[in-house]
Amino acid sequence: MCKQRGNMFRFTGRPILLCGFIFLLSLPLFSQEKKTVVFTWQNFDRDTLRLAFKIDNHELIKSIQEFGVPANKIYFRAELPPETIVLRWSNGEEKRMALQRLSADSLRRIHKLDSLKENWRQSILQRGFVEKKGNLEPDFIFLYRRNFNRMDSIFKVFDTFSHSQGYNVEDEIKLILSFVQHIPYRILPKLRAGTQILTTGVLTPLEVLANKYGDCDSKSLLFATLIGHIPGKKVVLVEFEDHVIAGYSGKAKKRQKSLRLSGKSYILCETSSPSWPPGKLDKKLIRKINAKSFEVIVLN
Repeated sequence: MCKQRGNMFRFTGRPILLCGFIFLLSLPLFSQEKKTVVFTWQNFDRDTLRLAFKIDNHELIKSIQEFGVPANKIYFRAELPPETIVLRWSNGEEKRMALQRLSADSLRRIHKLDSLKENWRQSILQRGFVEKKGNLEPDFIFLYRRNFNRMDSIFKVFDTFSHSQGYNVEDEIKLILSFVQHIPYRILPKLRAGTQILTTGVLTPLEVLANKYGDCDSKSLLFATLIGHIPGKKVVLVEFEDHVIAGYSGKAKKRQKSLRLSGKSYILCETSSPSWPPGKLDKKLIRKINAKSFEVIVLN
């Protein structure tokens, strides 16, 4: 299971305008433009497979640089006029009367605060995060869209191999899922290693491949960006309180766990560990799905 994000980064209601900041990342220095990574793993039939991928180091660095928020910029801070405190506990007619009693200067400060908060929110969105229930959460739609084209050459390796083996679409999906599952699972700190950049432990798809490890949301995102390259396939992430899995559009077979969303069926996939074919999930997850204790994120 993945880490629980918790309330470590809860908003305080005291905003800071975030714009134009500079990221100083401890990025590896690459002597070559492309890095070759080789993976050996077993598929669901226990055949040993070995594939090599070339990672464009410039694209890898760009994917890292464009995602994450400086830890000292995650709070929205602003000093409100003391007389506005009553507004927090007022509603309806009482709030209307309280607003009438405020000075013109106080009203100007409140309006300025609204503008600052919107600027701050837009800045967070541009760095791959969204605000949910008072917390900063990764924007997986942002990550999917920004990194989709970067995975073209990676998907081509799977696609070429699949054609050479006479695989159909279902076989290719199993190939990719077994590959992602065998990437070692690792829970990462909320701040990127060697920096004060908040990522909540999420890696970009190219980072997972370059590092050869990732957690549940990072590996599920990697799986989704690859499956999304298959013509006609729609992909989703299914987010629980402490775990993330992926899903792809398709007609589920008997005993395959799936979700129905907007008239389309999505077969669910566990990406964290090996030996979970498409549609096969842990019983605890199935209970949560049956209890509708999850959120679906449509990626494409």
